[in-house]
Amino acid sequence: MHKHTAISGRKLRMMSERILTMKNSSLNSSISSSTNSPINSPVKRLVNIPINSLQITRFDIVAEFTCETVLSSFIGNTFRGAFGEAIVRNFCKKGSPDCDDCRHCQDCAYYRVYKTAENLYGIKGTTPNPFVVKLPYESKKRTYAAGETLPFSILLFGSAVRFADDVRTAFTDLYYGKLSTLRQISCEKTNITWSDQGKTVPVDSLRIHFTTPTRITQTQEESAPDRFFLPFTNALFARISLILDLYGDNDFVLPCKLIYRKPKVVSRCDFRNEVIKQKEFSFDGITGTAVMTGDLSQYMPYIALGQMLHVGKMTTRGCGAYECSVV
Repeated sequence: MHKHTAISGRKLRMMSERILTMKNSSLNSSISSSTNSPINSPVKRLVNIPINSLQITRFDIVAEFTCETVLSSFIGNTFRGAFGEAIVRNFCKKGSPDCDDCRHCQDCAYYRVYKTAENLYGIKGTTPNPFVVKLPYESKKRTYAAGETLPFSILLFGSAVRFADDVRTAFTDLYYGKLSTLRQISCEKTNITWSDQGKTVPVDSLRIHFTTPTRITQTQEESAPDRFFLPFTNALFARISLILDLYGDNDFVLPCKLIYRKPKVVSRCDFRNEVIKQKEFSFDGITGTAVMTGDLSQYMPYIALGQMLHVGKMTTRGCGAYECSVV
């Protein structure tokens, strides 16, 4: 049996004062060594702060139609559904996309790539998947003859990169609905490492062309066309931070210079509202061009990343795509 020793209030206060003295002494010593040593100085330690980075795998695919095919106007919705069916068909050990009681879900491409982050992490609200599909919306073409080709791309982000081979297999097996007439004729894989570190190139005028319907939330104050830069970058940083926080190696850190040194950027916009439909499902967003003028240099790494991630809603269906060029 253990003996319980009683400690008097006076003795307890003395012990507490001694511990506090030791802590203060240790703190003063560490501050002194940090101040005197250039290696341990606060300025030098900033070098060790993790930078924002993201691993990306891109597949550029060309598929051929085996007979005349009429695609829906919302081709991205068709592709997303076909992709999910192909993953389940090839890799689901249950043969059903009901993952709640599946013991294989943690290593399953369907669960880790196709399912929403709400199911994966218990996050409520709109959360992004770790992939996007790039499709040729701009051509407006719906009818394809036998032998015609359809180029498209799929990009995987962060932790989803480890399922790249499974995703490649799924996209060779898209015989679902109106995509049953497609066969893959080429697939090129590219691994990309994005980082916001590196040499900054001066940019004072930029053209951003939204190639697929893009929905960006704007307040009444931000709705003026010349102020489009603010809602655009807000939507961009919101998406980048979610992707990096959920699927990257480190949480996204917005550099102080982007918080405190906001440049004055004026936008000239030539937008049109576009609606795409597939049966009872529809989506509307802007397409067109915005020319932004101002000191944009510090934003360029993130705008470049946005070309791969897309921005706004319905990105896994190909929406929110844009291209940028320096004017």
